[in-house]
Amino acid sequence: MDHRIYAGPFVALEPCLSEEIRRLQAGDPLSPVNVLVGSNVLAAYLKRRVVADGPGIANLRFYTFIDLALRLAAPVSGEDPRARMPRLGPARILQSILAGRIPRVFEPVREFGGFRDALLSTFRDLRDAEVTAEALDRLVRACAREFPDRRDHLSGFARLYREFRGQAALFRDDDDDFRDALRGVPKAAETLVSPALLVYGIYDVTGQQRSLLERLKDSLDLVYFIPFVDEDVSSFALPFLELTAQTTGAPVRRLEAPGRGDDLGRLWKHGCGLAKQSPGIQTPPGPFRGDGSVLLVSAPGESRAAIEINREIVRAVSEGIIEGFHEAAVILRHPEDDLPALTESFRLRRIPCYVHGGVPFAGQPLARAVSAVIALASGPFPREAILATMELIAACLPPEQARDWDVPEWRLLTNDVRFLAGVQSWDEGTGSLIRELSERLSEAGPARAAVEDGDAGPEAPGTLRERLESARRLRGAWMLLRSAAASWPGALRWAEWAAFLEGRLLPLLGASVEWASFAHVLDELSALDEIACRSGSSRAVQNAELADALSESMATLAAPSGRFMRGGVNILTVSAARGLRFPLVIVPGLEEAGFPARLRQDPLLQDEERARVGPGFSLPLRSRRVEEERLLFDMAARSATRRLVLISSRLDESSDREKIPSEFFLRVAAVAAGRPVLLRDLAEGAIPGFRSVSLEDPAPRPGQAAIDEGEIRMRLIRGLSGSERGVLEALAAIEPELLRGPAAFDRARWQRRLTAYDGLISDGGLLAWLSRNVGASSAPFSAGRIEDYARCPYLFYLKRVQELEPWEELEPAECLDALTRGSVIHRILEQFVKRHSRTRLASAPREELGERLREIALEHLESARPAGIPDLLWEIERDRILLVLDRWLEFELDRADDGLVPVFTELPFGDMPGAEGNPGLAVSAGRHSFTLRGLIDRVDISDDGSRARIVDYKAGSLPATMAGDKGTALMAGERLQLAVYDGALRRLPNLKRVQMMVEGEFLHLQPSDGTIAVRRFAPEEMERALATLPGILEVVGDGIEGGRLFARTRGALYGDRQCLYCKYARICGKDRERREERKSADPAVVQFSRMAEIDGLGGDEG
Repeated sequence: MDHRIYAGPFVALEPCLSEEIRRLQAGDPLSPVNVLVGSNVLAAYLKRRVVADGPGIANLRFYTFIDLALRLAAPVSGEDPRARMPRLGPARILQSILAGRIPRVFEPVREFGGFRDALLSTFRDLRDAEVTAEALDRLVRACAREFPDRRDHLSGFARLYREFRGQAALFRDDDDDFRDALRGVPKAAETLVSPALLVYGIYDVTGQQRSLLERLKDSLDLVYFIPFVDEDVSSFALPFLELTAQTTGAPVRRLEAPGRGDDLGRLWKHGCGLAKQSPGIQTPPGPFRGDGSVLLVSAPGESRAAIEINREIVRAVSEGIIEGFHEAAVILRHPEDDLPALTESFRLRRIPCYVHGGVPFAGQPLARAVSAVIALASGPFPREAILATMELIAACLPPEQARDWDVPEWRLLTNDVRFLAGVQSWDEGTGSLIRELSERLSEAGPARAAVEDGDAGPEAPGTLRERLESARRLRGAWMLLRSAAASWPGALRWAEWAAFLEGRLLPLLGASVEWASFAHVLDELSALDEIACRSGSSRAVQNAELADALSESMATLAAPSGRFMRGGVNILTVSAARGLRFPLVIVPGLEEAGFPARLRQDPLLQDEERARVGPGFSLPLRSRRVEEERLLFDMAARSATRRLVLISSRLDESSDREKIPSEFFLRVAAVAAGRPVLLRDLAEGAIPGFRSVSLEDPAPRPGQAAIDEGEIRMRLIRGLSGSERGVLEALAAIEPELLRGPAAFDRARWQRRLTAYDGLISDGGLLAWLSRNVGASSAPFSAGRIEDYARCPYLFYLKRVQELEPWEELEPAECLDALTRGSVIHRILEQFVKRHSRTRLASAPREELGERLREIALEHLESARPAGIPDLLWEIERDRILLVLDRWLEFELDRADDGLVPVFTELPFGDMPGAEGNPGLAVSAGRHSFTLRGLIDRVDISDDGSRARIVDYKAGSLPATMAGDKGTALMAGERLQLAVYDGALRRLPNLKRVQMMVEGEFLHLQPSDGTIAVRRFAPEEMERALATLPGILEVVGDGIEGGRLFARTRGALYGDRQCLYCKYARICGKDRERREERKSADPAVVQFSRMAEIDGLGGDEG
């Protein structure tokens, strides 16, 4: 047999491979040539390179070990009655073993997933090394004498391995393929249609693979291409090289890399920094020339390292190192840690990429949607979980279908207690929502009377129609989700679960482009039935076990991502990159425990015990992985043909812990410097090709590539000189469309007059719109609308003009919200007082009145109880309200003899439902005519009609500005109710001819401390307020119709604490206090301040 062995770096092996192919095809250019490689990605690479380097080369057939075994086994394999081992089979077999009686030594860890994974990994090593259960038993007997403390552990481990292999033998697996392949070796030349086999890039084999190669040497000419540099760098490959030479009897032909004079060539010449000092390898005479072929980067964290990878790729394109992204490769030692940040960084900058092996299917939209549906099925169907699941469903559907899943709109529609939780609540809630919107749409033709606070008005039919359509789509989506997630069975067999999932999920998610991948998951679940049948188990699978298996299947299934050497930057593992070469190679992760990786002993079968298994078994030793790390780094460094970039991170972002560069990074730095390198040398940055990235550097330094618009702007800012405002102006000139508005806003902040950026509207069309829609004559005004403007014009703009409402996500309540609490208290007091209208409270016993009040209160409180509130919290809330109501009753009884009795409650006037015959209050205010409307909480009148008292209930604390005899009845327009109600009361048809003295009071029921606080106003104060009202309204009318809608942080009612009670404060803008002070002399602000002077507050609003 004509066996050959070539050993050298891949840069030398690659042309040698082409020469051997030409030699084999010398007589017939179309004769097949078979090449055994370590991975499919290497096969794809070699097809391109060999054809590119050698015109006329064709008919190449590439095999991996398992491909070759299947090809050789095909002619001799008979019908095997056993089913193929499912991909999840080993894990399920081991799971069932661990669920039964296991050795006592493993009892404490049997429930840990890491223990199961460690067992599977070690079992796989034993299988690949062809270690039988009997051989392992011999090891146990031998070690029991030398290591008595490990006897129980090893005997227990051997027992688990025996049970596992016994059940696994019921299925056909890779080891069966290799055994059949050995039987087919004698016919290998006939099967492969070639007398030779080229073995390229392989330097380490399992026991199965070694046995196959040893047998093939008697049937085929084997030509080996073994990556090997020297005994120092490639010590891990040395045993395979020596064993191959021994078994084939062929001499080893050493190949050298072609010489090159740049820094990359110097690095290769000196073993990539890994070689020991010897006569054959001399220390570099001096530092690198810094020609850019070898670069070292120190980044301040993993996410910043990902950005620097982007930068080096963009830089390589701009410098002509690569012609396109497909000529760049990023080689990762720990892809599970580095891949998410790296791919996201590429996505943000629209750099395409290919990920070898794909990305975990579990992270794809469809897999996340499936997981969400399963989690929903096992829970109480809370609103947030339902909406989150809907968002994931929308994300995995095609765009034309995803448009129908308008989850943001549905979030708004379902922000209601009806949708808090439960299938039934969503069934009823979605149905009632459609009915309500249909009714509102049918009533939306003629304008309807607005509610008391005056901010709603008739709803536009177009808006209602859109919401109705959205509600119908919500109903349809909910029914689909309900069908998929509700009423799951407690347990089924695996095949039944697979069919169940397909039937439930296909109508909901079947349109996803990823459904074909999920179909593989379902097939794997179904195949697990064979495991249960052959193990004699008829046990049904519970929901939790199904969820675990489904999660494992999706986590271990890969979804394709990009096209190798065509779909952008190639992201490869260090193992996949073996034998590949690219113009640009970037190797990140060169920090402690990164690359080289931290290697640990196998706790189940330590190296000393592995070595004692016996000769003839290729059981890998963990300690030798240190040597493999060196070889992997050397091959990664030699993968670059024009530029090599090595990146180290100084910070572990997950723990905020400082990290140091790895041994490999420091060794290359030493070669670059021409001397040993310490950490302080890196800090000083005096190493050719080295740069350190600082967190304090927001922009790339001169000479570095900017990789996105943000960095371009930051570079411009760094290059500009002058003040901050000057820099902003300069940027605005460069990017006017982007920065003209912000620059104008910045200028406006510093001006001492109001501008369009401070709420001053000057456009004629907008002013006309304001006058027509929210001005004095637009519609009957409520006191609340005027108070909003008087408190803060910008508040009026957001609430009344823009009709914005703050978004508050619905959550299980802990108490009644303030608005609901106030409404409930008003209804309770209204009903109670109505029962005693025109009677004196003192005429009934105190206990009887208390019972009546309590009955009414409990009835209203129970109807207003928030959905989902715990009983204890509800009892606390209810008792607080009952207490303050009881205090109110005492207060009313104490003054029951003052000659005034309740006559009216919730008395409407103006354009309000039920106000027929009660005209609104018409007020002439300068050039404006206001018509005011409202509901008077309560009116008490004396028997002779000469006195009256207007009572306005407030469910909350009395402001400090009105305590005692402080403040006025108008509070500079911020509390108008009493004056407006007084004017309206005097115009009632049956009272307008009566001369009465009217007093007023704000009656505060304070649930926080259970007390009653009152601010009374004597008749003369009420008359003064009514006379002052037109002046206040004139300022308000001028302000609204003049477009004066500026923010105000200090008011008459709450002083400098006004913004604390404003629900729009979060969008009011920064430094509003300073802006208000700076623009206080503007004529519009001065005019607004006249309200305080008119009301007699003298401008002191605090």
